[in-house]
Amino acid sequence: MIEEEDDAVIVRSTIDLGRNLGLRVVAEGVETEAAWDRLKELRCDLAQGYFIGEPIPSEDLARWLESVRGRHRTIRPRLRLARAGSISRPARRQPPAAVS
Repeated sequence: MIEEEDDAVIVRSTIDLGRNLGLRVVAEGVETEAAWDRLKELRCDLAQGYFIGEPIPSEDLARWLESVRGRHRTIRPRLRLARAGSISRPARRQPPAAVS
């Protein structure tokens, strides 16, 4: 999307289509700050990918969710992209250390 204008056209069109259908649009595979910034400019609703946070094993998920409880009402706002481009990159979260 950043290097290829054809990719940017597809992404922009997909976001516009989703919005015109009244849907929230999720960008998948966001791996760079440049892609994150471009998606904010295009007013994408949500995003996921290595730039936002690396995957964690399912057995660590409950412990990770417990560790972030209280910091956010839900996990989703951390992933939300700014509609006006005013939000900065979310802080990366490390999976919790294994409990012995």
